[in-house]
Amino acid sequence: MHIDITGRHVEITRALRAYAEERLSKLERLLGAPVEAHVVLASEKHRHLAEIQIKSRTAHLAGAKETEDLYQCIEWAGTQPW
Repeated sequence: MHIDITGRHVEITRALRAYAEERLSKLERLLGAPVEAHVVLASEKHRHLAEIQIKSRTAHLAGAKETEDLYQCIEWAGTQPW
């Protein structure tokens, strides 16, 4: 799985990168390889936003979520469609 992570006003730490990779690796089993994912993490005051786009041979998926916790954004954006 190829994952690109972009941070807007957020420093992408090793913990954030590892958490995003762990959550998205589960989709690889469902969609089959090869899978590409693009994750955009943004922060404004007390709001955090995660946008995730996933492309595979069988599907193109996208999701976004805005919460007060960046880790919850990553978890929910992968499960909630736009």
